[in-house]
Amino acid sequence: MANREFLKLLKQARDGEQQARLALGKLYLSGGHGMSANHSSALLWLSKAGSDCEEAQMLIGRHVPVRVARQYPDPAFALRCYRQAGLAGSDTARWRYMHWAAEAPALAQEEYADARTLAFEWLQELAATGMAAAHWLLVRVYQDGSITEAGPELALHHARIAAQEGDGEAARWLAFRAVEGASGEDACERIAPLLPDLLRKTRLDVGDAQLMLEYFQRVTQAEDIDDKAHALALASLRHAASAGLPEAQFRLALWMACMDAQGNRLPCAAGTRNASFKKAARWLRAAAAQGVAEAWHVLSVLFRRPQFSGYDIVESDVCLQKAAELGHAGAQYQLGRTLWRLRRLQPELDEQASYWLWRARQQGQPEADELLARITASARPAEGNRWRGLAERAGGAGQTEDMALLAHRIEVVNQFDLDKAEMLLLDFHAARREHCLVIDVRQWLPRTRRRLVLIDKAVQRKALVQAIRAFSESPAAAAEGNYQQRRYRLEKMLSATGLSEEEALGVPALAASA
Repeated sequence: MANREFLKLLKQARDGEQQARLALGKLYLSGGHGMSANHSSALLWLSKAGSDCEEAQMLIGRHVPVRVARQYPDPAFALRCYRQAGLAGSDTARWRYMHWAAEAPALAQEEYADARTLAFEWLQELAATGMAAAHWLLVRVYQDGSITEAGPELALHHARIAAQEGDGEAARWLAFRAVEGASGEDACERIAPLLPDLLRKTRLDVGDAQLMLEYFQRVTQAEDIDDKAHALALASLRHAASAGLPEAQFRLALWMACMDAQGNRLPCAAGTRNASFKKAARWLRAAAAQGVAEAWHVLSVLFRRPQFSGYDIVESDVCLQKAAELGHAGAQYQLGRTLWRLRRLQPELDEQASYWLWRARQQGQPEADELLARITASARPAEGNRWRGLAERAGGAGQTEDMALLAHRIEVVNQFDLDKAEMLLLDFHAARREHCLVIDVRQWLPRTRRRLVLIDKAVQRKALVQAIRAFSESPAAAAEGNYQQRRYRLEKMLSATGLSEEEALGVPALAASA
């Protein structure tokens, strides 16, 4: 609680007495008279003591932190105080001035033309004394080029010095550079000194967890590893997995199950007696819950193993479906193959089978390409099929809306090489799928067969989308009539284009007369 002396001093300061304001600022810096230290209030009263008060400027430069000065309405004033105190020989003020100049170079340059040069000189002087924090600040300066030209090699040089002097941030930064291959150093040698501190942490950030996972992967891939290094790598993996890193959880599960990323069995790794499928399943579920497609795939394999106490075919299929939905190429191929085998019970499953095989093929799965070729057909090029001649003339022949719709039908069948009945009967909107066109006119022509034609090219998709849009937006679409009426319009279009049906469809004259 404020005493009488403080209240008297406060009244004098409010009345404008310079010495009272200076004394009040000192009081707020150190605390006293029943008041605790308050740097924000100290800066306020010291600044009110006047810009010509050298003592106030020295006190601000030496004692007010940068985080407080940044919140002051006139930050340039605080920056000037740091500069003046630094020129007077205060290392603390110089350090603050350098930080501010590095993080807000525009403000510093606005105040003084030599701001960056002076800050860099002071920084080099402090680094020459062996100050680890100064070397680490030089790393940041050389990285972003805030107060001097960027220099990656110089950044690495000062980072190594800072790490040798015990700066943890510099050591961590070097470890990341080594993992990226940017420093030319061995990543394991850079990560290993950090591990004891990281293992003691109860909470890891993502970067630290990734370093621990990286150490495990590099150590276990090495040919000659001792038991101590392997134990440290395994402890790092467990800690990273416990921290919630999904990739670490997945790798730990594989190690426990003695499996590879495709779900194949491996010889049990050092440090384990037998595979523990139950523990592996727990970590796989944790990784899968965070969207790791590989974890869902391995879970699907695990649930089909008779040795696993949780053996469940239905659950395996659920996991396989989720892995496929998340983009796992192997799971997409397996799911497509499984659905294709079930088509005898449910013939419509060929659509789903072809869809997953199509997605697997897009990711370069060769087996999927072979099976997809058996399920679906690919249209002949539009430039060389039988509909090309009519398609070239049909665009300008349709004067009415119903004829324009027929022109769209001709363009689609030209792209997909369908026959005449399919052109006149097919509902394009109902037949369209993301990956294929389902050709099924058995409702009108029972002797025809259902088939799937892949949408391989952008021009095919464009023609199909334009046709569907035209049919959905045109009021004449409902009046297209039956097959005979549509055929009549086709004959009318042939007459308008001056082509016979044999010429339009590319049928040889001899075959037509026969």
